[in-house]
Amino acid sequence: MSVCSSSDCDRVIENWGVAYGFPLGTVTAGLHLGIAATEWHLHAWDLSSLAAVRHDPGDAAGLFVAAGMAMAEAKGGWRGAGLRLLIPVGALIRPWQTLLKESGRKA
Repeated sequence: MSVCSSSDCDRVIENWGVAYGFPLGTVTAGLHLGIAATEWHLHAWDLSSLAAVRHDPGDAAGLFVAAGMAMAEAKGGWRGAGLRLLIPVGALIRPWQTLLKESGRKA
């Protein structure tokens, strides 16, 4: 998995600004990497819950900012601009619990 992840990172770095479409809009490949990393940790949390252990990401605030900036870009306009201003504040207040809640999971 880490070899695959390393090669994915190399490709993203080379193509950071390339448009990447996903169901909620179009962002750059680099911004979408934040969503992908967040989804990986959410799925790890799901699996760890089955084993009665707790998965907490090492940098929940970083995931919150990365995914939030991508979502703000996808929204665009004044809503996206407003969201970009609020994301750093939200990252300081229980970021992992907020990501779990916003993804439909119960912390």
